[in-house]
Amino acid sequence: SYGGQGFVVSFKLLCIGLSQSGQWNFWYENGQKSAEGGFEESTKTGNWTYWKENGQQVSFGAYKKGREQGVWQYWNDKEQIVEERTFDYGNLQKWK
Repeated sequence: SYGGQGFVVSFKLLCIGLSQSGQWNFWYENGQKSAEGGFEESTKTGNWTYWKENGQQVSFGAYKKGREQGVWQYWNDKEQIVEERTFDYGNLQKWK
C-alpha cells in the first residue's frame, strides 16, 4: 500500500487493537526498499536496515522498545562501513 511521503509500505501485520506488530518493509516510489524491520505493539524492535533511494545500504542496527540498542553500522557511497555507534537503550555510549 502507498504510505504517502514518497514511499510505499508493505508488511505482515498482526493487529492488536490499533497497534502494529510484525515485520514491515518500506519502499521508495522507484521500487527500491527504504527500510526493513519489526514492530511490537507499534514500537520498533529487533534488527532494522535502511537503504538510500539508489539501493545502497545506509545503516543497520537494532531497536529495543523503540530505542537504539547495541552496535549500529553506517555505510558510505562506496559501500564501506565508515562509522559505528554503540547505544544503550537509546543513549550513545561509543562512536568510532
